[in-house]
Formats: sequence, C-alpha cells, structure tokens
Amino acid sequence: MEKMHESDWLMGDAYRDGKFDEQAARKAFDAMSEQRKLMFENSLEMCKRLDGVLTPKQREQFRSGRSTK
Repeated sequence: MEKMHESDWLMGDAYRDGKFDEQAARKAFDAMSEQRKLMFENSLEMCKRLDGVLTPKQREQFRSGRSTK
C-alpha cells in the first residue's frame, strides 16, 4: 500500500514546473498499476492460505461475518 501511495505521489511530478509531462504521468501510472496488481495477488494468496487451514464451520462463519463464540 505504501508503494502505491508513493506512485500516486509521483503522479504529481507530471505537473512539475507548471508543465504537463505525459511520460512521467504514464510511468507513475504504470508503477501504481503494478503495485495494485501485487496487492491483488497477495490478497488471493492470503485467501488460498486461509481456506487451506479453516474447517468447514469456520469457513461458513468467515463468510457470514459471525464471531467464533
């Protein structure tokens, strides 16, 4: 998430010196997109790992948002 914020900050550099720099904007966008993809991939991996250790009852509780009490 921090890397994505850094990339977003770099988008502001596209307007440095009062002029729009298309290449800087594209570079910052590409970096931000890559970070977003990595976050998505990490969330998929977390879901797979979580699914691998939960019991069927725990999976149901997780889906429904209920506590384990």
